[in-house]
Amino acid sequence: MDVAPTPEIDEATIAPVVRRLLGRSDPIKAWEIAPIGAASLGLSGGLFRVTGTLADGTAWSVVLKVLRPIAPAFLARFPESDRALLAQGYLWDREARAYDSGLLDALPAGFSAARCLASRRTDAACWLWFEDLGTDNGLWDVSRYALAARHLGRFNGAFLTSRARPDDAWLCRNWIRTWVLHGHPSLHYPIVENAAIWEHDLVRQRFPSDTNARLRRVGARRREILDRLDALPQTFCHMDAFRPNLFDRISAGTAETVAIDWSYAGNAAIGVEVGQLVIASVLPFADPTQDVRELAGACVPAYLAGLREAGWRGDEADVKTGFALSAIRHVFMLGFLNGVLDQERQEQYARWTGTPYPELVARAARAATHMLDLIESVSG
Repeated sequence: MDVAPTPEIDEATIAPVVRRLLGRSDPIKAWEIAPIGAASLGLSGGLFRVTGTLADGTAWSVVLKVLRPIAPAFLARFPESDRALLAQGYLWDREARAYDSGLLDALPAGFSAARCLASRRTDAACWLWFEDLGTDNGLWDVSRYALAARHLGRFNGAFLTSRARPDDAWLCRNWIRTWVLHGHPSLHYPIVENAAIWEHDLVRQRFPSDTNARLRRVGARRREILDRLDALPQTFCHMDAFRPNLFDRISAGTAETVAIDWSYAGNAAIGVEVGQLVIASVLPFADPTQDVRELAGACVPAYLAGLREAGWRGDEADVKTGFALSAIRHVFMLGFLNGVLDQERQEQYARWTGTPYPELVARAARAATHMLDLIESVSG
């Protein structure tokens, strides 16, 4: 990933943002800008923290997110026939449209979107200014994940009961289907069929011997599984509510879960939201210290409780089915196994994650086993 170029910020641009943040129009004395992480996959113009002081010494901090049209080089890695679907799935200004729509203004108790302070749009980019939520990179315990799941249940439940499910043109539509059949899992699927990888000692010693056969069976039924997800009750979802996109905040003495990055906001099956929370949060770049089965055991009942608090009285089995089948989103994301036959890639993956490569393979084995167990538990 490359570091995005740092934008030039003048006083005319930053002053109204700070005024909105603080509710004051005092002169700004100084400010500086620094990148937060790196631009991702040709899908982002970068994330930046802007800090400064007012003339009276009051400190302030805001976050600038730069949205840019999807890079042609990103789409070029996919077959030409898939690019239109992916361009809609990765709609570059969806997050700006979500905030403009008002959908995120007043979400159910305990769950909120990061406050957007200002936006500026051109044909080539959109600048979104947000409150600075800090880093919140400390480890959550299982109970905090469960609370987030409960908040997500209230959020999803509201659009099953008291609020109309949106149908705006900008919404992310059929994202899991597009992702599985045309996105990165489709690029990784050849790993399932690569006998040299599955016969390598690094894999044979860490994956159960039947994993490859199980992956092939599930792969042959991908469309059937996706059809089953589509047949479940549908609700408005964040669609990427996993640990890096969730912040813990105390509001009026009560714990609140604040979500950033609404780039994939759209409609999806009930249970999918908690599936992303549990499964994606234990990935190597998120919080791999968690035991995924323990996390699921706490989060799925908490999510259901949140749905009930929102007034939803539907079938609990639908929630469990949506959760289990949502594993199709990640089960073929086996890219780390490309390093099995390539020492240079092994070293690269280890640097990216700060984890020895054999441990990455072991984690991939545990994750794949859990996801296959989930899918097979409701689909045979």
